[in-house]
Amino acid sequence: ILLDLSSLGRRTLSFGRGRSMTIIILLALGTYLVISTGANRKDFSSVSGQRSSGTGGFMFYAESTVPLLTDLNDPAKRMEQGLTEDFSLLQFRVSEGDDASCLNLNRISNPRIIACDPAGLDGRFTFQTRTEHLDGENPWGSLDKEIEGIVPAIADQTVIQWGLGKKPGDTLEYVNENGEVMKLLLVGGLAPSVFQGNVIISEKHFLENFPSSSGSNVFLVEGEAGAEDAIATDLSATFRDHGWEMAPTGQRLAEFNSVSNTYLSIFLIMGTFGLILGTIGLAIVLIRDIRARRHEIALLRASGFSSRKIRLYISEGYIILLITGVLSGFVTAIFSTLPVFVSSHSEVSLSFISFLTALILVNGLFWIWILTGSKLRGLKIVEDLRND
Repeated sequence: ILLDLSSLGRRTLSFGRGRSMTIIILLALGTYLVISTGANRKDFSSVSGQRSSGTGGFMFYAESTVPLLTDLNDPAKRMEQGLTEDFSLLQFRVSEGDDASCLNLNRISNPRIIACDPAGLDGRFTFQTRTEHLDGENPWGSLDKEIEGIVPAIADQTVIQWGLGKKPGDTLEYVNENGEVMKLLLVGGLAPSVFQGNVIISEKHFLENFPSSSGSNVFLVEGEAGAEDAIATDLSATFRDHGWEMAPTGQRLAEFNSVSNTYLSIFLIMGTFGLILGTIGLAIVLIRDIRARRHEIALLRASGFSSRKIRLYISEGYIILLITGVLSGFVTAIFSTLPVFVSSHSEVSLSFISFLTALILVNGLFWIWILTGSKLRGLKIVEDLRND
């Protein structure tokens, strides 16, 4: 008997195809926006300590107004400065330019150049795009290459594409200290990193073009886990007169990600509204359908069907609409964001996406079950049979 009711319940969907398709479309659109925006949100907190992540495995990112003239990895120089904690630094020379990060919405032609010994970056960060000039085994070593008078350079792919309006393989032109044109060849693009807004070259090429550079202004600090507070206190106290500013690399990366996440949150809200409209539409159609079929429901009760079986019979059709709409949006969202899932530097959580989908389904099932039960309890069997 239950199987016969189930078959009948599925057949009733064909009587209101327009309303059924409206519900499916609204649920599919809402699900698509929620899943696609959730997949594209950037959150690197879970892997911020890994060398391949956007932090490069470094603990702090620091800048100083006054350049530091000494190599702080030299124990003797460190003792002269009064540094007591155990840590290492990667020091960058700087040629001032414009901020090309996502915090600046203007198109930039001359972003800031920073330079270091490429060996200090070996095995760190992840390359999103490459050119033929980027060494596959030692990509950072490519910065030391001589390419017919052109200086190899690396930057975040987001900076190359959006901040500069260029692509890997293009060149940037600067004027060096000698008044000569210095061309930078973009040999590769990094996945989102703490370098956003900067173009990186080797220290060797930097000193050839800016020989008067007196020291380092940008630093990446690496130390033992758990010693963050002690290291931060030691460096801040020692170099407070140099205009020292330091922040955790994860925090710096999160600030860059917050811009794109804000835009994604707007679309997430739009998707939520779509789901709300779909749920409301589902509820309205369900209530109207029960009222229109009250004589049929009264006849089923009089024929001996239990209230539970009738409730399942009425609910099944709307559960099918719910699942069809949600799965349509889910599958479409997965296919449209497939590059994000297969990307080696992506930190999309499949469990989070699954949780969102399950939450949407549970929400719809809850309202279908509650509304069906409440409306069925309000029907009067004898009166409906008498009026049939």
